[in-house]
Amino acid sequence: MKPYANLAVKSGYEVYFVEPDTKWKFNVKECFRKNLHLVEKSTIQYMLDNYEKKVSLEHLIRPIKL
Repeated sequence: MKPYANLAVKSGYEVYFVEPDTKWKFNVKECFRKNLHLVEKSTIQYMLDNYEKKVSLEHLIRPIKL
């Protein structure tokens, strides 16, 4: 996510981090059941395993000192 945030800030965009407000947003079975894009369950599991929780813009851009 860091490269996208850095590019957005350098380009003058405002960056917002928005998550779904559902009880099942980290539930692989429910995400798989509701997905409309035919994403495989193993792919959803991989994405959730690698999801960065509690990310802030300051956390992402501080290391490169923009």
